[in-house]
Amino acid sequence: FPYTTLFRSDVACIEKVALEQVISTGTINMKSNEDCKEIYIFEIELKEKKVPLWFIKSLDEATKLHTYFILLYSELVKELCIFRQVQEGTIKFGKVYESEWHKEDLKELPYCKNIKDVYKNLVIQLIPIVPNEDEELEDFIDRYTQIETLKKNIQNSEKKAYKEKQPRKKFDIGRDMRKLQLKLKEIEGNNDGKVKNANGK
Repeated sequence: FPYTTLFRSDVACIEKVALEQVISTGTINMKSNEDCKEIYIFEIELKEKKVPLWFIKSLDEATKLHTYFILLYSELVKELCIFRQVQEGTIKFGKVYESEWHKEDLKELPYCKNIKDVYKNLVIQLIPIVPNEDEELEDFIDRYTQIETLKKNIQNSEKKAYKEKQPRKKFDIGRDMRKLQLKLKEIEGNNDGKVKNANGK
């Protein structure tokens, strides 16, 4: 069975798993709510430079709370989070977001009002665009997903235009691609990912 094989392969590459920290009302002076009660931060030491995703997904599902994973291999670190959203008591799992492998460094989170704010900032630091002011996490995730989809569609259009021999069809593909590029610019905003406000700032 493929799942069992993948899971066993993941376990074989793991040296040690530890619950590094629990972020809750009992451990820090912050309020929680039904959307995000606690955050479990796991540290996984690896024998090889590999992301044990099947193991992480299994551990994430078993935890039943918001999770954040720190992977350690030699002197390298990678952070990973499976986006979790709670709506009307139902848990919805989103995409996996992760950093590149990098040298360990100290990161300072901005001021957070509650535990959900902490989770928001943990997820945001894994995504290569900057949120707009007062942008909700779900809206930020949705905007980033739109950006990634538009970029993929533009790349596909560029390949299609390169292969197309008929001038009229090539023109039509180029016109549609320019529409996608304008839409991307509107959603993506400045180079840092922020959309300009009405004052152009």
